[in-house]
Amino acid sequence: MLTGASLFLDIDGTLLDLVDDPDSVVADDVLRSLILHVADALAGRVAIISGRSLAQIEAMFGPVAQLVALSGSHGNEHRWRGIEAHPIRPPSLDLATADLRSVLPVRTVS
Repeated sequence: MLTGASLFLDIDGTLLDLVDDPDSVVADDVLRSLILHVADALAGRVAIISGRSLAQIEAMFGPVAQLVALSGSHGNEHRWRGIEAHPIRPPSLDLATADLRSVLPVRTVS
């Protein structure tokens, strides 16, 4: 195994199949156990990443979510070793959005 390697695991479509009802997805005991074994083998250098929120990841993975690093909401929230971070949305992003909306036509779905 690579010395110092880390493993980043995506959820939807990678660890778990894509389904019609995303809220019904739960990691089974086999997957949870496998993640714990891999985390042990890599000295804790395992992260679960997702477009889902940290709360959704916790609901899916139960106690395992407390033992590995998490990155949720497409990288907009993180937790590692009990410390959570939620980057602040820069004001320049809101200004750019307003500028684009002022010059682009409004599209409606019919």
